[in-house]
Amino acid sequence: MTATHRMNLVLWAVILAGLGGICLFMARWSSVCLVTTETTLAEEAPSVWWLAAVMSAVSFGAALLMLAMARVRSDQAPCPHCGKPVEPRITMMGDLKVVAPAPPSPPAAPPP
Repeated sequence: MTATHRMNLVLWAVILAGLGGICLFMARWSSVCLVTTETTLAEEAPSVWWLAAVMSAVSFGAALLMLAMARVRSDQAPCPHCGKPVEPRITMMGDLKVVAPAPPSPPAAPPP
């Protein structure tokens, strides 16, 4: 997965989270008392509140899914020092950093 692909997924996650925030605001707004009538919009049509609440949950869930997809490990590459497969990472500044794998633990000594 390339850095551009990851950035697109993160941007979509931000957009979906914003949409979820707008839906939360709409759900809250539907239950606010407007002085012009005796009942709120949520009391007149409960489906409005439920629609906004469900859309908010779906948007936030989709945002988390996009972030999880962006976190998926990219293709492994050989380490320039030791040749072992490592995970390439790109910093926020666009610099490629190679993260070496953890050294293997020493074998346990056999019991006497």
